Amino acid sequence: IAEIQQALSQSFGTEDSLAAIDHGCEIILLEIDPQSNTLDVAMAGLGLMHCDAGTGNVQWLASPRGGISAKAQSLTRQNQMSLSFKAGDSLLLITDGMTDQIGSMPPLRALGYNRIEQCFKANHSNTAAQCIQALQQCLLSWQGDQVRRDDVSALVIKL
Repeated sequence: IAEIQQALSQSFGTEDSLAAIDHGCEIILLEIDPQSNTLDVAMAGLGLMHCDAGTGNVQWLASPRGGISAKAQSLTRQNQMSLSFKAGDSLLLITDGMTDQIGSMPPLRALGYNRIEQCFKANHSNTAAQCIQALQQCLLSWQGDQVRRDDVSALVIKL
């Protein structure tokens, strides 16, 4: 992540440049080792949900908000960790466009992580494609006639 941040800084300049634009991105890097059943994660702005296939329990691996940018201090907003997994476990990566989507039922509020976690937990034993379809339906049902406010990306990985 530090090397990507440095490349951003070299490409777009620092915060002292004339444009003074904070070019950046949220990022998550995964290294999955199927021999040792370990997952190494580096996160800046994007988190990850891990669902245990045996119990259905979902663990939220949170990331600091903000991602990385051309600003040097963005490197302080990252998190690294390792975890063990079993064959059949699932990972869910989502962008904030999904969690922040406002619903159409009063009181107007965001979909949030808890509702997404419930949907993921209920569908974790399905295929990755079926899980994504369930998440998409959850989002669309929640959104109703509200305008989409941000881009939405979701990725399910079956381990």
